[in-house]
Amino acid sequence: TLAKLIIPAKAGYVASNTFHNWRHAWSVTMASYIMIQSPSVLPFLGPREKLAVLVATLCHDITHPGVNSDFLIKTADPMALKFPTPNCLELHHLDLTLQMLSPGCDTDILLNCDDTDRSYIVALIRDLILATDMGQHKHIVTCLTKLAEPGGITDTDPSQVSDETRRQIVQGIVHASDLSGQALPPAIACQFGKRVLEEFHTQHEREVRENLVESSFMKDLHLPLAQAKTQLGFLHYVAGPLWSAISRLFPEFTPQYQNILNRAHEIDFDNINEWGALHGGLVAMNRRRSSVLKGEGPNDTTFIRIRSEGARNCESSTSINGRDISGASSSFPPAGTPKGASWDSHGS
Repeated sequence: TLAKLIIPAKAGYVASNTFHNWRHAWSVTMASYIMIQSPSVLPFLGPREKLAVLVATLCHDITHPGVNSDFLIKTADPMALKFPTPNCLELHHLDLTLQMLSPGCDTDILLNCDDTDRSYIVALIRDLILATDMGQHKHIVTCLTKLAEPGGITDTDPSQVSDETRRQIVQGIVHASDLSGQALPPAIACQFGKRVLEEFHTQHEREVRENLVESSFMKDLHLPLAQAKTQLGFLHYVAGPLWSAISRLFPEFTPQYQNILNRAHEIDFDNINEWGALHGGLVAMNRRRSSVLKGEGPNDTTFIRIRSEGARNCESSTSINGRDISGASSSFPPAGTPKGASWDSHGS
């Protein structure tokens, strides 16, 4: 059963990481579970795809060191030497996952699968973990956008879609789940935002101490203005286009897209030092005053009303680690979701 994998996977996450820890992995897994069980998605997937999604999300950041691939490459970390590519972290996570699924291991939950099913599931897990690489973001958004267009899957019999189409759907679900923090209710979204910026800030401090080339998007994150620019850039260029495509393909996820729009609308560049005082600081550091999100934003469904200064400040923020990430520009849970599994609770 999946339980044979969950406990060892949990043990593989680094508890001291501010963001990339077991709580993140579990939140991503729950988000993907809710999505694959939703009425509009469920008919497109079989048991093999659903199992691959759950395994991939559980393990997608296992033993994450709290720094990104670029840092590992700059420091000639053994992980980067073993996987000499820009996505060395994702390849490392994949390698550990495949080790746990090796025949004969106690964690091999594919023990009773025949060779055909095992090969299919393992190959899909590989694709899904590698899909969490931000270098794949633009491609995934483009694929989802095409699937939502006339002639895509909206008017197609789910039983007739190809394995390639199913792969694109679950890649989009895993990527969206990985970036679902700001799609959650405000208090939870704030905590995830706070934690990821804290982790970025810590990495930048290490880069300075070790005289490395500094990651520009991680610089000055103790300042409210830098926090706001980073947050708006992520929402506008990354999470927004992704969840927009997801909501067009599967409209029941429109409330989650609206949450992302609300987070963007909350950012007030005219009153940046008072940007949110509800949750005690977006980056929690005693030595410098920081800021947070507050309240619900206007109920618009576009980014048109985002303050022009913020949009200008973020116009060039279309890359992470030098990699292009610009996208092609309720009542919940849905029927069939177990009690307690909802967007309002799974990240808390």
